[in-house]
Amino acid sequence: MSEFHHHPDDKIFVRTDTGVYRATVAEFATDITTLSLSSYPGLPEEYDERFYDPAGKHELKNRKTAFPQSSPWALGDEYISNYADLKAEQDEREE
Repeated sequence: MSEFHHHPDDKIFVRTDTGVYRATVAEFATDITTLSLSSYPGLPEEYDERFYDPAGKHELKNRKTAFPQSSPWALGDEYISNYADLKAEQDEREE
């Protein structure tokens, strides 16, 4: 199981079989900049959630409806594949 989730409470989660990275949107932006990863565009104004599972599910959601997006999603794959580095940034921040 691996997934990228921009939660409606403005938290970012990257989940893998080895653990969970979690950060605010601002912390995530700092972490991906520190790690020289591609910038995250955030959510379009009319949406409050993004869910991506490399197994084939990628959706933008508002409170009522899920809108399928293209999959694979290169940014999501990049963030998931860099989970260990993101988690190290989170652990350092929380020390």
